[in-house]
Amino acid sequence: MTQTEVNIAAVADFIKNNRQITSRMIAKSLNTPKTAVLQILKEDLGKRKLRAHFVPRSLTPEQREDPVTSCQNIIVKDDAYKNFF
Repeated sequence: MTQTEVNIAAVADFIKNNRQITSRMIAKSLNTPKTAVLQILKEDLGKRKLRAHFVPRSLTPEQREDPVTSCQNIIVKDDAYKNFF
């Protein structure tokens, strides 16, 4: 696959219609190497690879309290039963 206008437009359509699509899926659909798709995404379309992060500050106060409560319950059970762990 070369970086022609047609190929660039095809890759752009894939990511426009489905933001969750992977470069591997695009390469399989277009029957081209994944490296060529990555090159189009990076160089021609100006895209970059991102990964999702878990952001603790977006949790509600109740959600932040749940792990603390669970750990405290485990400590209490461990203190009460010698062979808990």
